[in-house]
Amino acid sequence: MNILRFYHGLYNKYDINEEVSKEIEDFVNNKGLELVGKIPYDDMVMKSINELKPITFYKESIAEKTIEICGIIIKFI
Repeated sequence: MNILRFYHGLYNKYDINEEVSKEIEDFVNNKGLELVGKIPYDDMVMKSINELKPITFYKESIAEKTIEICGIIIKFI
């Protein structure tokens, strides 16, 4: 039986450390994964954690917007 699987990569805080981001992207590429997005650092994430609410609750959050866009991209891959 053949099983076909698609793997997608997404990582957060890519803009904090360029060297680590490069290592992550190299890892994703070496594993044959498809990088569909990079979530920038966003202070709203800590707010969502402190308030025990998902980041998707905060529509003004850049992280929420990025996750939403990546979800759309994954649906079409």
